[in-house]
Amino acid sequence: MVIDGSPPRPQPASAQWSDEHRRTRLTQRLLPAPDDRPDDQPAMVADIARRLIGLHASDPVTVYLTLAARLPHLSVDEIFHQLHDGSTIRHHAMRRTLWVFDAETAALAHASSTRKFGAAEHRRFITFLDRLNDEPDLERPEGVDWPDKPEEWIERAKSAVLEELADGPLPTRELGQRLPRFRVLLDLAPGKNYSATVSALNRVLMLMGFDATITRMEPAGGSWINSHYAWMRTDQMSDTVIDRPDLDARTAQRHMVLRYLEGYGPATEEDARWWTGWTATATRRALEAATEVSLHGGAGYVHPDHVDLPVNRPGASVALLPALDPATMGWKERDWYLDPALASKLFDTNGNGGPTIWIDGRIVGGWVQCPDGEIAWRLLDNDGTLRHRVPAIDQEVARLQEFLGDSRFKVRFPTPLVKELLS
Repeated sequence: MVIDGSPPRPQPASAQWSDEHRRTRLTQRLLPAPDDRPDDQPAMVADIARRLIGLHASDPVTVYLTLAARLPHLSVDEIFHQLHDGSTIRHHAMRRTLWVFDAETAALAHASSTRKFGAAEHRRFITFLDRLNDEPDLERPEGVDWPDKPEEWIERAKSAVLEELADGPLPTRELGQRLPRFRVLLDLAPGKNYSATVSALNRVLMLMGFDATITRMEPAGGSWINSHYAWMRTDQMSDTVIDRPDLDARTAQRHMVLRYLEGYGPATEEDARWWTGWTATATRRALEAATEVSLHGGAGYVHPDHVDLPVNRPGASVALLPALDPATMGWKERDWYLDPALASKLFDTNGNGGPTIWIDGRIVGGWVQCPDGEIAWRLLDNDGTLRHRVPAIDQEVARLQEFLGDSRFKVRFPTPLVKELLS
């Protein structure tokens, strides 16, 4: 990966982008299966991960259904294989979310976001360990390596984990069984009604994931809907360097925001700040490398190479996308592709988007898999103008059910519409 570290040149304001223009671009870049390769070289999982600037992986089902919507030629097993062949990597980055990235984007995301919150999480962990040492009457189990000196204890635990992983990936549970001397329990909120006791070793694994010394690989048991992953040392992954010492935060943020605009532009400053999770100052500084344009209702930004990029009207487009799909979650200001009156039905109170139906670049309904495997769906179309698209929706539903086969899953963050469809 070659990163240009030179300072950006201010870009002049440019033409106006209408909402229809933005929806057309959204449809071209994010909704269909983007595949301009020869028939014998179809798009792969890593290609889609790069085009979408990462796949939301908080729920493992999202990853598979996001890919299935854009790679209809791949089965569950084929996606599973590509997700674990070294071409992609799971890593916490923007907004502390777990993503699936291609290797190049992972390095940018790490330098632009993960290092900062990883360092903050390390300091927080030290506070938890210090709290243990402030309780002299706390029982210290025999045979347990007690964190009297937290920094040194963390380094010992990290070294022990790397040693255990030397022969290959292991899940969290097995690492805990192999390293009983680090079974120190932490109360994350003592005295609170939401208090939770967790293993200090699990927190070490989280920190090592933030540091990019280990990463999540195959799910335990091999089930694609399982979020309990095995851990692997990143130094055992060929040609994958996530933590690049030569890549500073400002340079990475500039390239990351351009990568974002490449896929999701035009976008507003508020969109970019929300999507990245950066401060307002960092976001504005990064956007100096972009070109300002006029949007309906205010200013926006595009990638400098896309100012005069022709946008041809696509054909009819229908897509069923999963909860937390990147296209649904790509912007904070969504009025141009989602009627504000529908948002409360399709998003939960924490802002998590549920399974959606898209027609011609707009979210117009939602769906859910029922316990018997059937797909229930509903168009939120009060005037009936979309009835003629029902056959196309039925076709997408049939394709999705074929992809899912006998697999059953629940929406991790159910929305009001999901609850209605299941009732």
